[in-house]
Amino acid sequence: MNVKSRLSLLFLVVGIVNTALALTVNQWKLSPEGLGPLKIGMTLTEAAKIKGLQLSRNKPDVHESEGCYTKTLKGIKHVSLMISNGKIVRINISSPRFFTSKGAHVGDSEAKVQTLYNNQLTVEPHRYEESGHYLTSVVKKPQERAIRFETDGKKITRIYAGQDPEVYYVEDCL
Repeated sequence: MNVKSRLSLLFLVVGIVNTALALTVNQWKLSPEGLGPLKIGMTLTEAAKIKGLQLSRNKPDVHESEGCYTKTLKGIKHVSLMISNGKIVRINISSPRFFTSKGAHVGDSEAKVQTLYNNQLTVEPHRYEESGHYLTSVVKKPQERAIRFETDGKKITRIYAGQDPEVYYVEDCL
């Protein structure tokens, strides 16, 4: 096999693997337990073993430290992981590409999300968006976790899931 044929074959295999991962990722659902195979409470070592998943190391922001920081996923835009003491404690989503286990996603109306969650969401005013809200669904067992929707007062702009207290932080690690 000549060099050109080998390179063509290599690009084909890489393309197939990337497409397969993209198709799988598109099927991941966000719940208070995690996103697809990424689970709240999972260590970074465990997460790194997920087939096809690559974590990127972001430099801590000014307000972050080695004790609490965010990581992104290579090749998966608009998803970040909040890491505290070496474990995933929260997963942030800012893309309509991902759905919750009940079918909600970024871009849905507050009313639709309330309906999907049987009007059981706690509503709080947004800290920065004057007409915005936080809509929260809490699961108490086996330990307190929640899924939280940020809105502009009409539409969902961001969704995150995680454990207490990190799921309630307004600015990631703060």
